[in-house]
Amino acid sequence: PLTDILSCYVSNPLLQARDPSDGAVPIFIFQSGHGSSAKSHELLLQKIANEGFVVIVPQHANDTGNYISCDEPSNKKAASVVFEGATIAELQTDGTHLAAALDWVKSQEDDMVGGQKVDTSKIISGGFSAGCVEAICHAADAKPGSISGLACISPSTALFVEKAYQFKRSELKKKTKAFTIPTLWITAEEDICNFETLDMFKDVETKGTTLVSFRDDILDCSLKLTEEFSIWGAENAAESPGMAIHMALACEEEVVADKPIVSFIKRTFDISTGGGPGPFADDTDAVVVTKTDILTYTMLDLLARIQ
Repeated sequence: PLTDILSCYVSNPLLQARDPSDGAVPIFIFQSGHGSSAKSHELLLQKIANEGFVVIVPQHANDTGNYISCDEPSNKKAASVVFEGATIAELQTDGTHLAAALDWVKSQEDDMVGGQKVDTSKIISGGFSAGCVEAICHAADAKPGSISGLACISPSTALFVEKAYQFKRSELKKKTKAFTIPTLWITAEEDICNFETLDMFKDVETKGTTLVSFRDDILDCSLKLTEEFSIWGAENAAESPGMAIHMALACEEEVVADKPIVSFIKRTFDISTGGGPGPFADDTDAVVVTKTDILTYTMLDLLARIQ
């Protein structure tokens, strides 16, 4: 059953402060990446929920186990499978995994999820790394008006992972170019997926679409929680420059992606409570580019802005 692989994060302070039936809150539906799980992002997702949202995360079956067709799953083997272009059998990237989870949410009696009433007209889709492929497809293929925004953390959408993650980059770019909803793209200076994040951001020509690029030196690149709760670790980081930065954005104790995501959700739904949306990030921590009057950028424009 889907309920066996769903994780739900609800704001504990919100529930303690009032009867949850007093007001329905927006939903952030999130997909983890290859070899990670809701547990990998627990600190991030709970921080987002604590700002007054319900966060739903459907797990990949056997997400951190032997689902990559390897006799002996290990960090090194997991990385080699991706980089060698093998297909990862149980990784959903066509949008249907998030869609099924959202159908479950909408089926709940009185729109109550985890003891909190949710507003099923206010939904943001999001993901991390390979989970961004799932989130992009979910938002693009959903019924018009049903998804209000998209938030992607360091999307793993390069050509060399097409086979592994079962998508076509050219088709994915067509979907991003067609978006009419605001989108948020989060990366860092030397993030392994920095180029892909910038490339996806520049394709979207919707006002309110925002890029947040964090400074590397403020990130927690210890890989402590990454090694504990995913198949990735220091061995991969040594082989792939930028991997530790990639994971730091969404997985470690000093996680940073919560602030821009919370600001994005509040801006999308014009939420003024709790001090309003606030900035996407502190000026000293990140470069923020929001599309207002200028909707198109070249890659050179973006590189000049964030470096």
